[in-house]
Amino acid sequence: EAIAWIEQQLDGGRPRDAAQKNTWWRVPWALSVAGAGDTAAAVLRWAETEALDDDADLRTGPAEFMQGASPVYELSAIAIAAWRLGRYDLANALLDRCQRFQSPRTGGVYDQRERAEGDAAIQDLLKTCQLGIAAVVAGRRDIADPIATWLRELWALQPELPHVLYAGRSDDGSLFIPADDDFFGRFLLRVDFREPLQAYY
Repeated sequence: EAIAWIEQQLDGGRPRDAAQKNTWWRVPWALSVAGAGDTAAAVLRWAETEALDDDADLRTGPAEFMQGASPVYELSAIAIAAWRLGRYDLANALLDRCQRFQSPRTGGVYDQRERAEGDAAIQDLLKTCQLGIAAVVAGRRDIADPIATWLRELWALQPELPHVLYAGRSDDGSLFIPADDDFFGRFLLRVDFREPLQAYY
């Protein structure tokens, strides 16, 4: 049984590999959905005291999923778990932290923790949607409504549908189209539905 296996990886709510890496950020959400609310709450309590700082952000080091990336994807999942478990204070604190990575200009979510200046600051579809889901769950329209606008605009900007989806926007609101020699950008922010092994899809 999946729940039993997950519980075997926990020690009083603490994930066994938490000192090495963050592989646990979806665990409280998944357990809450699966009906294991007590275990989910234990992981959430551990995260609140050991993995999150006083500003509801992931502590530096192993608690970060990817060093240098904005923490929105992970914090949004933890916020959904907190909301499902009745920890509305924590959920809103996490969403407030996430909102700091949301562009006040476009509503999209920045991909990196330290943003480049001007148009080099990229807003990412995956993180933007994850924050949007969490905001809808928690009734945070101040976050969700700008994301809905961002998504509609992203769709309208697409030049190659239905075959290719570009999944990023620049800070000026324009569509980000990675250069041919930008392997990382093309892997993360350009999805060719005609090809196998596309990121996230």
